[in-house]
Amino acid sequence: MQALLCYPKALLAFLFLVDPIIRMTGENTNTLWFWLFLGRIGAYLAIVALTALLIRLLRLIRHKPLSNTQESNLIKTALILALSFDVLSFQYIAYAKRPKLPDDSVPYLSSRFVNNLPFQAERTERPANTRQQHAMKLSTNPANPMAYSHTYSFAQFDPHKTIFGRHNLWTPGVRQLLGTRNRQDRALRRVLGWDTPKLRLVSKAIIVQNDLEAQAIIGRMKDMDKTAVLTQVNGATLPSGANEPQGQCGDLRVTKFNANQLTVEANVTAKKGAWLVYADAFHPGWRATVNGKEVPIAKAYMAFKAVWLEPGHSLVTFRFRYGLCFPISYFIAIFGIAFSFCALAAFFGILLLEVCSLPGNSLRTT
Repeated sequence: MQALLCYPKALLAFLFLVDPIIRMTGENTNTLWFWLFLGRIGAYLAIVALTALLIRLLRLIRHKPLSNTQESNLIKTALILALSFDVLSFQYIAYAKRPKLPDDSVPYLSSRFVNNLPFQAERTERPANTRQQHAMKLSTNPANPMAYSHTYSFAQFDPHKTIFGRHNLWTPGVRQLLGTRNRQDRALRRVLGWDTPKLRLVSKAIIVQNDLEAQAIIGRMKDMDKTAVLTQVNGATLPSGANEPQGQCGDLRVTKFNANQLTVEANVTAKKGAWLVYADAFHPGWRATVNGKEVPIAKAYMAFKAVWLEPGHSLVTFRFRYGLCFPISYFIAIFGIAFSFCALAAFFGILLLEVCSLPGNSLRTT
């Protein structure tokens, strides 16, 4: 019985340590959850008391005391069952107390289903398709207090600006670019892909050595959307002869898109070629191929990416592969799944062994 007495002492010590911490939260303390916490501690103490009573009854029935191992196994099994009940009941209470969606929001639940990531050609102020509209209404409902910037990923919506008042997810390059001109400037909005295509063919370019140079040039340019301001990356040599103005450059068609890849069919009609400028965040992990041959990616407007295309038809592919991060991410995912299954199997295996070791169990091994 000495082992049995340790459990109430430990639980009471835990209660007296945690209770002051909860009270220190002051006026924001949720009284309901505080009493639920006390009730859960009381339930554990009650389980221990009932287990002690069960041990005494078994002694009377068997006319002999249980061994210390048997008593310990019985207590462990009771506490495991109590823990399982505690977890399930807590989840039920949390679900019951969570605000529910109003009836008029139920149709929006269809946006929860898995959906292929579509390519959004332009950044718009409001969601364009039905799924985006439903997902945004569902995520920004008052019953969902956790709505934040990740909402746009869930809705698969690329907006002008966030409605949550935070811009900390913008890359440093985008922040620099926005600081160069008034945000209502038409040329700037075209470069950013605001209500205009994010993929553009630009025949004229200015090549600079660093972002400071680019920032100074962009600040004083009149029609920045007609001239790509490009920064050399990692010493890559950019094609010459691309800085002369030309007429109509051609047309583009996206054939494949996901979070880590974009494939574009380009038909360049400009006689000397053109730059394909993609208003998507520049990162060293991006790689580009044109007709199967790897080509350097230039940083466009301090924030985006661009590749040079010769006249005629080209198949351009952007892929994101950042060193060892790509294979390591798969390894972590596979290892995590395998470890979870092993941990779950070990838990149920230990639980089965504990149950089998109880007195009077027909499955008990000798």
